[in-house]
Amino acid sequence: SPRYLLSKGRDKEARVALKRLRGADSLDQIDPEIRIIQASIDEANSQSASFQDLLAGPVLKPTGICLMLMFLQQFGGINAVNFYCV
Repeated sequence: SPRYLLSKGRDKEARVALKRLRGADSLDQIDPEIRIIQASIDEANSQSASFQDLLAGPVLKPTGICLMLMFLQQFGGINAVNFYCV
């Protein structure tokens, strides 16, 4: 897809693919859409998060609660109950 190609830095191929999808006569007709897609990719890349973000600030408590619930569920015997029910 044009978005994938743009995200991999293959701009020329993305233009050709978008031209084929839109049925445009020239590459100049799709330049505005290419710029919009590229801006969307740049915005998504700038908003990346890391695991350190889960251990800092206001999300620390909810993350801890979720991890505790998953841990308790696994060691609470639910897998054994499911195994013998089937």
